[in-house]
Amino acid sequence: MTWTTFHHRGEILRTVIELADLRRDGLLPMDAPGVRDAFGDELTLLGALHLRWHTRLSGRLEHALMNQPLDDADAVVAAWRATADELPGTRLVLDHYRDHPL
Repeated sequence: MTWTTFHHRGEILRTVIELADLRRDGLLPMDAPGVRDAFGDELTLLGALHLRWHTRLSGRLEHALMNQPLDDADAVVAAWRATADELPGTRLVLDHYRDHPL
């Protein structure tokens, strides 16, 4: 993957996340411009969204544990809630396809 392709794919993923946040229907926005060219199919796009979710969640969890290292349970809950607030459409998509696999 070239550097240009990598950045183009990132832009399309940001568009997908924005659409998922707007629609909040739990469905992959495969109709977004460039999605099929950049990701090919639903499973690849779902994998990219899953990676984005876990990357954001992991960062929030690490930050929370740095500030309150002895409060594991609260740190996990706070990180999960903050990530869900930041990526609500993505969370709905992941939940939908967990219940209705491709």
